[in-house]
Amino acid sequence: MYLKRGGIFWYSMTVFLKNMQNPLKVAVLLGGKSSEREVSKVSGSAVINALRTNKKFQIRRFDPAENFDELIVALQQKEIDVVYIALHGTHAEDGEIQGLLQQFGVPYTGSGIHASAIAFDKISTKRILRAENIPVADDICIETQGDEFLCSLHTRQKHDFFQTQHHEEGIRKVQEWLPNISFPLFIKAAREGSTVGIVKVKTESDFQRALEEVFSKYSRILIESGLPGKECTGGVLHGQALPIIEISYNEHDFYNYESKYAVGGSTHIIPARISETAQKRLQEINTRIGILLECSGGYRVDSFVYGEEIGVLEVNTLPGMTGTSLLPDAAKAVGISFEELCERMILSAVNNSGS
Repeated sequence: MYLKRGGIFWYSMTVFLKNMQNPLKVAVLLGGKSSEREVSKVSGSAVINALRTNKKFQIRRFDPAENFDELIVALQQKEIDVVYIALHGTHAEDGEIQGLLQQFGVPYTGSGIHASAIAFDKISTKRILRAENIPVADDICIETQGDEFLCSLHTRQKHDFFQTQHHEEGIRKVQEWLPNISFPLFIKAAREGSTVGIVKVKTESDFQRALEEVFSKYSRILIESGLPGKECTGGVLHGQALPIIEISYNEHDFYNYESKYAVGGSTHIIPARISETAQKRLQEINTRIGILLECSGGYRVDSFVYGEEIGVLEVNTLPGMTGTSLLPDAAKAVGISFEELCERMILSAVNNSGS
């Protein structure tokens, strides 16, 4: 088992680390140009502080928004042995930075190009999960490109598709389908993270305004039925499922940006207050999703659990590493400190580049 300190993999990687003649040159990427820049800076700083406690690592900090040219030079001159990706959002979780690093043959933490690109797109992810009979929330998808307007309805009872070159006609079709989706619902940008680009809609009278708000900024939109029950997240570390965490929003209406990152904005309940059967099934689903999407390193799957029923929301291939983040809390619950978690991510990347 990977998570056991005495496991063959971690024993061999520990021996490798001890026998190194020179420190492993680690580049930590943080910040970037996405809407999640500030969160990424916090994640990256935490990772840097953790890795610097280990004398076997020589750490360099790179912010692609500030010193991208310096990063390229370091890659070209082979001054970097491995990259820890602490970036979030576009240009990072979507496979872009992974493609760059693979061009230079440098190993990196997290999933490869394929898994990153798919998982970052909520619409693409749900299509794959549905095809594999993994339970997900009912939804309406809107995809626009130039004059083309495509929309599709997916519920357990009904599937429909509509295509037009007239956006007004497409919006009318979406509104016609709306009774198939239960309120409250969530209108989401398909390619954002940290709940950026998400609006909760409680009644049909608020729908048009909320849709226009999101549609004015994004060309791929997911309109998703709200699910009952408890919001839970399950981390997977190198193929092994971590304990399921239940998320309490405290005073917030849903797990929004403030509840995620503000101190006291949410409470992580470990173990989640769900049945043993539901927990085991959710862990099995989470590891299966990783195999389907070809995720590697550490990733997280967000879901709702209601009784014994499960509805998967999305997959995060570069989970946050801040003081309020979920993956570190799940690792801590099985005895893996934050410092050890960061070390394991590095050693796994060295063993497997994530491609």
